[in-house]
Amino acid sequence: MAFKYRPGLLVKILLAMLVGIACGHFLPDCGIRTLNTFKDLFGQLVKFIVPFIILGLVTPAIAETGRAAGRMLLLTVAIAVASTLFAGWYSFFISKTVFPLVLDPTGLAEAAAQGKSFPGYFKLAIPPIADVVTSLVASFMLGLGIVAVKGEQMLKFFQELREIVSVTIAKAFVPFLPFYVLAVIADMTACGKIAAM
Repeated sequence: MAFKYRPGLLVKILLAMLVGIACGHFLPDCGIRTLNTFKDLFGQLVKFIVPFIILGLVTPAIAETGRAAGRMLLLTVAIAVASTLFAGWYSFFISKTVFPLVLDPTGLAEAAAQGKSFPGYFKLAIPPIADVVTSLVASFMLGLGIVAVKGEQMLKFFQELREIVSVTIAKAFVPFLPFYVLAVIADMTACGKIAAM
């Protein structure tokens, strides 16, 4: 019986970071520009699908919760606000106390001043249908509305949207995520930002 090892997503991303550093050092400019073209396209697609992820996952979750959705919504909002405040203050504390000890500001400034730029060969704008906050508010309104009016057809629609979003994430985004990370790290390395750190 042959042993088959399939690395997980985290291992693939770590490998992509290492390969990205190597690509940033050794690929010619046209190779970095090709990677940046993929990075720009993939980034646009991610921004486009985020509202669908929110609508497809949050709305049916609220609707399936039923009458307790109102209390859970208030609790979720309270937790979200508290965690956002904590994360903001924690980030501020780290940036003021730890980063000045670790990073050399003159090296970062020099890298930014003399860093190269490798624009992609073309850009394709794919604007999302709504921003994140609009999608969240719409999800809460629709989820609670489905519970209030007992909208079975709407619930079925959003459950099917959830399946479509799940398949899209699993088949179209997760497999390409390591390549996106590779492209980001390769561009940072080629521009001199990795060496500056």
